[in-house]
Amino acid sequence: MVDAGAGRALPHLALEPFKRVAIAGRDDLHGAVVQVADRAGDPFSTRGVAHEEAESDALHAPRDQEPPSDEHERLIIAAVAADNWLVRAAGAFRGRRSSDGAHVFELGEWVQADRRRVSRRFTEALAVASELHAGQRRKGSDVPYIAHLLGVTSIAFEYGADEPTAIAALLHDAIEDAPRSLGAAGVRDLIRSRFGAEVLAIVEGCTDSDAHPKPPWRTRKLAYIDHVATIVPGALLVSASDKLHNVRAILTDFLQIGDAVWARFSPEAGKSGTIGYYRGLVEAFRARRADGPGRFARLVDDLDATLADLERHAGERGRWPPA
Repeated sequence: MVDAGAGRALPHLALEPFKRVAIAGRDDLHGAVVQVADRAGDPFSTRGVAHEEAESDALHAPRDQEPPSDEHERLIIAAVAADNWLVRAAGAFRGRRSSDGAHVFELGEWVQADRRRVSRRFTEALAVASELHAGQRRKGSDVPYIAHLLGVTSIAFEYGADEPTAIAALLHDAIEDAPRSLGAAGVRDLIRSRFGAEVLAIVEGCTDSDAHPKPPWRTRKLAYIDHVATIVPGALLVSASDKLHNVRAILTDFLQIGDAVWARFSPEAGKSGTIGYYRGLVEAFRARRADGPGRFARLVDDLDATLADLERHAGERGRWPPA
C-alpha cells in the first residue's frame, strides 16, 4: 500500500475491509489511510493520509515552533483533486445484510438526489475546512477550531444562507489562516478550482489580512471595517455570522472568568478595543442592512443585542475607533 500524498510505502497495515472501501490505521499517523476502489473489483488505491500541523496567529504557537512537514497540504490536494474520490466516498453507504445477518455497508446513496438539502459539494467543503484548520484551536481553549467554523455555518444557515454562502462560511478563515506551505495563494486556487468564484469572493470578503507577519491590530481592524462597505452580499451574511458567534463566545467566557478573558486578545485591543471593534462592525453592517441576503437585517439586530449584553456585563460601551 502506498501513501499517494507522501509517495512512500506504508507496509504492514491492518485493514478493516469493506466491499469498496478499506481503512488502515497506523500509530504515527494523525488519521487513517483511506483506500477506495474506482470500480467494483478494482485494486484499492490510497487517496490520502492526514497529518496535523499547527498554525499561528493569536490562536497558535509561533511559526518557528511549527513542524517542517508539508504533508498536510499534499493531503488536501489529493483529497480534492485525485479522481474526485472524496465526492464519491462522501456519497454515503447503502446497507445490506451479510450471510450471518450482520449489517454491512457499501458505497451508495443514503438520500435520493431530489430530497437532498445540501449537495456533496458541501460535504467536500466540510472535509477541506477540517483539514485546512486541523492544527488549530479556539482562543484560550483546547476546542478544535472546526467548532467555530461549524458554529458560523450553522448561524449562516439559520439566517438564510444558500449553499454557496454556507460553503464560504465553512471556509471563511481559510485564506487568513492558510497552512504555511500551502499559503494564501494556494488556498485561493483551491477554493476557486473546487468551489468557484462566488465562494471565493465571499471568503475574500471575510478575510482580515493574509500578510505574514500580520499588520498591527488597529491597522487591520480599521481597514476591515472600511472593507465592509464594499464586500459582496454573501460576505455580509457570513461575516456577521462570524461576529455573532464570536461575541456569544466572549460573553459566555466573560461570565465565567471575568476580565481575564481580554488577555486572549491582542494587547493592543484589550477590553475597550475588542468591544469597540464589534460596535464598529455593527454600525458598518447596519449601513448595508438592505444589501445582505436572507435575514441579514435580523442577524444585524441580533448581533447588536448580543453585543449590548456584553457591554452591560463588562461595564464598557463600545466606541469605534477606540480612544
